Parts: sequence; structure tokens; C-alpha cells
Amino acid sequence: MSQVQRPNAPRRRRNRCGHCRQEGHNRQTCPAPEMVEIRRQRNQASEARRQAAIQRVRERELTRIKLTVMNENDYTISGYYKHRTRNTIRLLTTIEPYTPHSYGTYASDTLYFFVKEELESALGCPPEAFPEIPMDFIGTFFEVGKYDMSSYGPGSRQTLSIKKSLPSYLMDTETSVLNSWKECALKSHYLLKQMERLGAGKNPNLEPLVDMIQDINLPEHTPIDRERAGVPSIFTNAY
Repeated sequence: MSQVQRPNAPRRRRNRCGHCRQEGHNRQTCPAPEMVEIRRQRNQASEARRQAAIQRVRERELTRIKLTVMNENDYTISGYYKHRTRNTIRLLTTIEPYTPHSYGTYASDTLYFFVKEELESALGCPPEAFPEIPMDFIGTFFEVGKYDMSSYGPGSRQTLSIKKSLPSYLMDTETSVLNSWKECALKSHYLLKQMERLGAGKNPNLEPLVDMIQDINLPEHTPIDRERAGVPSIFTNAY
């Protein structure tokens, strides 16, 4: 039994090519000569871009310096690199004591090596949690080594042997005690300031104590000291 078509049923719209307006194909498959030529030119340009990208990768690989770093110290070091156009250093690797590590770098980079334990103490967490550090704070840490890769030939193989004795302040117990007092003072002052910010000064019983906060003069300290104490610093983008 044949199906009766409704007299007012809408006709299904047929897709037409955006170029020649014919049915059964689109611009991507249009047989018109001009569209065939446009597609050929597009494919040619796309292939040219792909080949250029491959060539850039090959050229960059030829300039890559294959580097082996040997940590000759009895402590773990953290390596960072700085590209000449950046104002920060980025974490590159961590090398255990008396252990070699190989990786690639470029002539545009400068490598920095620090004591991992010092970084962890200052940041309050592993260096991996802060993979990028502002250049302004490089001088805060003990520098185990600094190497300008532009002095090495592109595509060469290099070996760096890093050995440097720790400074006294990293081994001095008196310095450790001083740092502990700094942490205590900075944390206490921060908590008092937060109580003041939350309105403790409006409490008649606490008002005399809050007024004394302004009499506290903190000695000179660095953002690293603040970070070590666990209070907001430039590393947390807040004060």
C-alpha cells in the first residue's frame, strides 16, 4: 500500500555548492576549474608551511647543545635556565649528590644552579612548586654555578662538573636559630595585623593591644624571609 503524501508537507531543502550553486557537492569538492585551482594553491601553501616548520625544528636541533652535568657535591642541586629575552629563570632539573644528568640546552640560555635544600627552606615547599623565579631574587640564594651557553659551540657536546663548598651561613647553627626567630616574628606580626584588619580594634578589651601593633618595627627582611615564615610575599602575589 503506497503512502499518501500530505499536500502541504514541506519539501526537503537540497544543499547547494557555495560557488557554482549546483547540488550534490560543496566548495571543497566543487569541480569548477577555478575552485580546483584555489584548492591546489591552498594545499601548496599548507605544504610549504609544514615544510618550513620541519626545517625550523631541524635547524633548532642542529643548534642544540647536548649537556651532561655532574654534581660533585654532597648535597642536591636544582638547575634553572634563563632565555636571553626573559626576566625570570625556569626550573630545569634536580640533580642528586654525585650524580650525572644529561639534557639539551641552547646558546641563548644561561644556566643557574642552587642548593635545593636552601630553596625548599626559603619557599616552604619543593622547587617544583615554584618552577619560575623572578631574576631579582637570584642573588638571595647561594649560587652553586652560572654558565653562559653562548660560549659553547652550537650542536656540541659539553660536560660540566659542579663542585662548590657550602657557605658558612648554610651550615651555621646560629644562623638557623636566627632564621627561626625571624619566622616567629614575621608570622606573629602578620597574625596581629590580620586581627586588626578584622576589627579587633573595635573591641574595648582588645583596643589597647591593637594600638601597640603600630609600635612594632620589624627589622630589615627579604621576601624569602616572608616566604619561609609562611606569610604572603611577592611569591604569592599578595602582601
